[in-house]
Amino acid sequence: MESQTNIVKNSTNILLKILQKNVTILRNEADYGIQLDYELETKLEWFNKIKSNFADKLKSLWSLAEIHCPVNDEIKKFANHIFHLWTIMNQQICKQYSKIQIISHTLPNISLSSLLDKIRKEAIMVKTKLQASEVTCNLNDVLIGYNLFNEIVELLNNLERYDNKVQQYLIMSKMVPYILKLESTIDKFVSNTALLPKNQLVSSELNVFLFVSKLLTGELMGNEIINPYYILAENITKKPVFIIKSNKRKIDVPVLSTVKLLKSTT
Repeated sequence: MESQTNIVKNSTNILLKILQKNVTILRNEADYGIQLDYELETKLEWFNKIKSNFADKLKSLWSLAEIHCPVNDEIKKFANHIFHLWTIMNQQICKQYSKIQIISHTLPNISLSSLLDKIRKEAIMVKTKLQASEVTCNLNDVLIGYNLFNEIVELLNNLERYDNKVQQYLIMSKMVPYILKLESTIDKFVSNTALLPKNQLVSSELNVFLFVSKLLTGELMGNEIINPYYILAENITKKPVFIIKSNKRKIDVPVLSTVKLLKSTT
């Protein structure tokens, strides 16, 4: 009887050690996540201000088109193309970063999401064994095991969002220069509309179409240039989506001090 009790005790200790090991790993990962949360919050506040300024100016263009009769068609046409450009840019940048994953800080050469999946499976297995042996196990050991399991679940739920948070951070970092360029283009257009005759105004608008063309072909993003006719043929019947399959082109990734990144190869 005593021998059987010792076997149960040893088995319980092994299960508790598995849970404790995983709690330690997740706590370490969460420590890096705290700094990432701070950086993301700071970036998000900055990004929202820039995006809000751009949106206000674009809205003002549409309002201006309603009251500025001599050139209202040109203004509305320009505003619509700026909005179209913003939409395409948003889709392309989101596509670039939609498959980025964080590398685990605890275990080398493994993504954080893969580590979390492994720990979740182990934790469920241990909980199942503890439940099956509640009658024979020390009640205090069982309670310790359940508390560790609950902490693991809480940490997992928080950490599972970090791939998405890093993607948001990188998307915002990439978008800001283009938003500022669009905003500058609007400023120049408004200034030129008030000062230049119509023939010069049309010439100014052509610069915007050139800007659109460079973005569509990938030249503006620093990618290999794509035939624009191919792009139009590919997209004419498609509905816009926010995230699509992984982009295999070279990505210029802004540096995040708190995380290592893994690009999807699928």
